[in-house]
Amino acid sequence: MKYKWLIQSLLHRLLKIRKRLRTTCCNLKPYTYILSSRRPLYEECLTAFYECSVVLGMRSFEELCA
Repeated sequence: MKYKWLIQSLLHRLLKIRKRLRTTCCNLKPYTYILSSRRPLYEECLTAFYECSVVLGMRSFEELCA
């Protein structure tokens, strides 16, 4: 019984982290357009967004931020 509670607690935490990460990723995407004139920063931002979407198991911005 104790283990069941522990597993549920960990799953709940993971879901909260996933939700927070998803929000962060979606907030990050618009900046890739704004920063497109500043090349190094733009590429860094874009890379961060794609790493985010891979971690969340989603392939596109539309799928991630729907």
